[in-house]
Amino acid sequence: MSDLFSILAQSDSGRGGLVFGGAMLVVVLVIGIAAFAFWLWMLIDLLQSSRPTNEKILWAVLMVFLGIIGSLIYLIVARGSTAGRSV
Repeated sequence: MSDLFSILAQSDSGRGGLVFGGAMLVVVLVIGIAAFAFWLWMLIDLLQSSRPTNEKILWAVLMVFLGIIGSLIYLIVARGSTAGRSV
């Protein structure tokens, strides 16, 4: 069993892991920035909406504590229900 671990632990030059790690870092950063931008977009949309103040506070608290999940819930439930209406 220790032979298997020693074979798996060997690396040809170490650069493959560095490139993979750097690429993963870039992917995670891009996803994180996109998620933050979506969260901020939904929060601004909520604050600019014509909803009552109590409802805005409730949605804002939900979005702050649940983050991207709260923003998705707001998009589907609250914003989706008003998207079909004409202003």
